[in-house]
Amino acid sequence: MRNGIAAGAAHRPAKVVPKAEKKYQQGLALMQQGRWDEAARAFEAAIERSPKDALFWLNLAQARRKLGRSETAIEAARRAVALDPDSVLARRMLGQCLNETGLHAEAAVALDARVGSDEERAAALTERGLAMQRAGRFRESIEPLLTAARLAPTSVKIHIALSDGFKGLDMPEAAWECQRTAVALDSDNPYLLCSLIHLGLSACKWEGLSETSHRLAALCAEGREPAPVPFMHLSVPGASPQDHLRTARAHCARSTAHVQPLSPVTPAQRRAGRIRIGYFSNDFHSHATAYLLARVLERHDRGTFEVFAYSYGADDGSPMRKRLEAAVEHFVDVQRESARTTAERIRADGIDLLVDLKGYTLNARTEVLAFRPAPIQVNYLGYPGTMGAPFI
Repeated sequence: MRNGIAAGAAHRPAKVVPKAEKKYQQGLALMQQGRWDEAARAFEAAIERSPKDALFWLNLAQARRKLGRSETAIEAARRAVALDPDSVLARRMLGQCLNETGLHAEAAVALDARVGSDEERAAALTERGLAMQRAGRFRESIEPLLTAARLAPTSVKIHIALSDGFKGLDMPEAAWECQRTAVALDSDNPYLLCSLIHLGLSACKWEGLSETSHRLAALCAEGREPAPVPFMHLSVPGASPQDHLRTARAHCARSTAHVQPLSPVTPAQRRAGRIRIGYFSNDFHSHATAYLLARVLERHDRGTFEVFAYSYGADDGSPMRKRLEAAVEHFVDVQRESARTTAERIRADGIDLLVDLKGYTLNARTEVLAFRPAPIQVNYLGYPGTMGAPFI
């Protein structure tokens, strides 16, 4: 979604308030310069003078989102939708803010756009399908994505989303076919080629594997973007450690470039007492990582270490979940928090060593670690590859 959101994107009052309009234009200019905090204040001033202008609320949501203030961005986006329920862009903004805070089911509801141009509806339906996938509702995601594909059949993003949906339903052949369509539309895309190889291996599709692998290697060596997903790249035949490092670095740069780290922790700021270890994952339930980790948590020397677990995954109510909760002194559910809020929480808890258990696997929140909430941060157990990240 672009920086400034211009008139026409949302309903505006019949009578424009000149002083409010002036502040709005100032906010747009500040946005274009990347001065998000000042832009947010300008839009807030515009809203004080004209509180029923949906466009002002929409731009305020965008500015706050760029600042990492997801909770207040959601509030602003909700106001924009309330003032203009038929604005597809307002619904997309609300959905994006909700997704970034982990509220995927709510995002799917917000993205139920039924008006607008074919292009606008296709974009909203695609994001609705993706939100359902993030909420684990893969079967429900297929219908809005198929509708989106009918509205915009040449959209690569839609065919990738359909592929992800079928993959989530354990339908590797259907996922592979959708990915093949995406590659046909964008044949020199390393990200798509790598995904096609990964899905082809799952579906036992061997034809063209060698040629596609060599093509991918050549594109990666040229530094072509977008880089492959690191997890999928691990399965590509013939990929070297250097290839994996290059991919990981590119992925990290792409996904965390917008993050402004918290101020560094100095030795003088460290709390006295035991070493504080924090484990960070969304797999604190009946999951392979949990079965491997539970005994580790239980065996920590409590005289030396104070153990925290930060969970951003669902509570499945399983015996394993209860075991993990009992295995640590502080079990913290951060599922509904923004990345920045979680990072600030970890910093406030005085964590000395933060252990990321996800790496670049499904639903990882690497962005939290990019804020550098702990002085020492490591990747462990869940991902068998390099992170290529300066903050790990």
